[in-house]
Amino acid sequence: MLRILIPAFFLVFVPQYAIAQNDWAREDILKKFQVSKSEISAAQARQKPKFLTVAYLKTIEDQLTNDDKLWSVADATVNSMINHANIIMRQTGNNELANEIMDEYQNVYMNWMACRKDDCKEIGDHPPLWLWLQTVHEKIESKIGPSWCKYTHLHDMYIFNFALPVVWEPQLYDLQDYLDHFAGHEISRLRWEHHGFAGITAYWTSYAACIAGTYGMGVLGFACTPISEVIEIATDKRIAPKVGKTIWLKAKES
Repeated sequence: MLRILIPAFFLVFVPQYAIAQNDWAREDILKKFQVSKSEISAAQARQKPKFLTVAYLKTIEDQLTNDDKLWSVADATVNSMINHANIIMRQTGNNELANEIMDEYQNVYMNWMACRKDDCKEIGDHPPLWLWLQTVHEKIESKIGPSWCKYTHLHDMYIFNFALPVVWEPQLYDLQDYLDHFAGHEISRLRWEHHGFAGITAYWTSYAACIAGTYGMGVLGFACTPISEVIEIATDKRIAPKVGKTIWLKAKES
């Protein structure tokens, strides 16, 4: 019975909550980008079955549990955020900043976390990835404003910036503090003060895969945002607390 009810909950109720919370189908936004609601609905119908399943959440859980996969998926998260930032900056006429961000990312910070775990490259005079993300977020926010930054999920850079040092060295923090950064802080049922490292990685990796699946349909991220938000909520709510505790206990014992 649970195998039927859980996917049904993800497919029916939570997407409607995510849509309402982020007002993703506002007429003025859709008009600006010349996207119709019917185009979005068609793209969503095509993508939902691939992502809103227990099997997909199991894949996320496996990535978060495996240390090698964890840092690879974290790098993939940053890659997805930076590529999205590049698109948004160019759409808003900030080509110079887009070039600056992409140049720094490709030459210094691509695959930064997996590389640091393997001691494969010296950091030199460059700040850690999380401090660079903070700077990038500040520059983007100064160009498009905090509301648009949150609407496009680029505010996740700010949250990720604070989560990464804690997730990187869990043994330095108590369990509550670690889980606040890893699994986020839920205020009430389906309402969050902020999502965590796990939820953000789930959002951006699923978003990148969804965007690839809708390529050529002309809907940008409008179809994928609500789908990825469902996955983000499910990850932080159901998967991250258990996985985070396991990671923290293992770090404390080593």
